[in-house]
Amino acid sequence: MTELLHAGMVIPASIGVCCSVGTGAWSTPAAGSSGRRRAVLVAVPGRVLAVLASLLMLGAMVDMAFFAGAVPGWAGRSVVWAASMVVVAIAVVAVARASVGVTQVDLHRALGLVVTAALVVALHAGAAGSGAAASGAHAGHEATSFAPVIVAGAVAFAAYSALHAVRAHRLGARVRALDAVAMSAMTLAMLIVSIPAS
Repeated sequence: MTELLHAGMVIPASIGVCCSVGTGAWSTPAAGSSGRRRAVLVAVPGRVLAVLASLLMLGAMVDMAFFAGAVPGWAGRSVVWAASMVVVAIAVVAVARASVGVTQVDLHRALGLVVTAALVVALHAGAAGSGAAASGAHAGHEATSFAPVIVAGAVAFAAYSALHAVRAHRLGARVRALDAVAMSAMTLAMLIVSIPAS
């Protein structure tokens, strides 16, 4: 069962990377189309952040699935993953605001990063709280006190992702719909893996 949950985290994160790269982000404008070329240049920072966000989530999922219990140093890595995701989420919104405005796709990406960061921290806190060294009276208290908030946030984001997928599908944006479905699946798999540990 654990392997299926890990696959439920890694495979959707991999799909997210493919969707970020495959949405036409790197297409070149036709020769002589200066307006199109300018639009592509303005959009490049947002596209780079989209791919970076997807790669961060994939890296965290691979680390959680395959290395969290086996390779020492998960505590430090989980904090770095979470902090990096929050920084990139802020950058996604800031760059979008500065260029064309925050779209539903930007909002979805930023929220996904924040929810993923919270789930990574929940897994870290649960792992720290279950260790022999953390067997004091306050061991795991932080993880359990925030668990309802993290669960509610993850479930709300998964529902928002499903709604986003339906809207994208209706608009004919099949790659965006697939990306949103993958984010929803990854979030639910992370939720199942993270919360029992806390």
